[in-house]
Amino acid sequence: MKITRYIPLLAVAAVMWSCDEVDEGDRYIEMPTIEAQKAVLVLDFTGQECTNCPKAHLSIESMEEQYGDAFIPVSIHAGVQSLSYTSTRRVGLATPLGETYDTYFGIAPHGYPSIVVDYNSSSIYSGTSSEWVDPCRNAMAKEAVVQIEAEATWSTDADGNVTIDVATTMMASQDLKCKLQLWIIEDSIVAPQKGVDDNPGWDNTYVHNNVLRAAINGDWGQDVNLDDNVYTTSSASFTITTDWEKTWVVDNLRVVAFCYTDADGVLQAIRQPVLPAL
Repeated sequence: MKITRYIPLLAVAAVMWSCDEVDEGDRYIEMPTIEAQKAVLVLDFTGQECTNCPKAHLSIESMEEQYGDAFIPVSIHAGVQSLSYTSTRRVGLATPLGETYDTYFGIAPHGYPSIVVDYNSSSIYSGTSSEWVDPCRNAMAKEAVVQIEAEATWSTDADGNVTIDVATTMMASQDLKCKLQLWIIEDSIVAPQKGVDDNPGWDNTYVHNNVLRAAINGDWGQDVNLDDNVYTTSSASFTITTDWEKTWVVDNLRVVAFCYTDADGVLQAIRQPVLPAL
């Protein structure tokens, strides 16, 4: 699919926040048309005490609006500027799962916010500069060697427990060994955040989106062997059981499914809403 989009000057000049304001009509510059062959998965390593992180969120929201399903962000709260989900002082969004990915990608020395493009440890960029925009666009233009479809539904058992079921179908254009990863993310979470509108204090009404909640099929997914032009199906489930998990709003949950290899990163990704089972 061809995509002609506009990149906000907010992203281009994000490291120059003390500069003069840009007029409303000059905040977008036209970029050349790209042929989006695959979706790009963008990991946003962030924290609620990170005063620069809301600026990165704005850039991500702009990219998401511009590129639609070809741009899939996941907000991972981790590191020293994050608040744990176990916090009793404020609603926290950091989890042990997020810390696992933070450690694996070595985010702490880069600082927060940091962006990882397509699950590749060699593609780590500042979340408040424009250097990650071109890698994202380049990733979308790569040939998709894997097709992936996913359907996510939720149902309630007799005890009131909610289970999320995910069915995926994959096909590759060559014999391929890869991993399938399934994540649960949540939108519209109202939780405190510092740095909103350059205010160093807390904004207790901030809305967080694309927040990583859980991995359905293990921290690193499951091994999948794909044969050339043969459909392969897989299913997995996640039951919401803990008190913390029961604070999630099911209607705001989505599933991110992606195939990746350690050598090449994400080969294809898809994001789907979690819908009530029929």
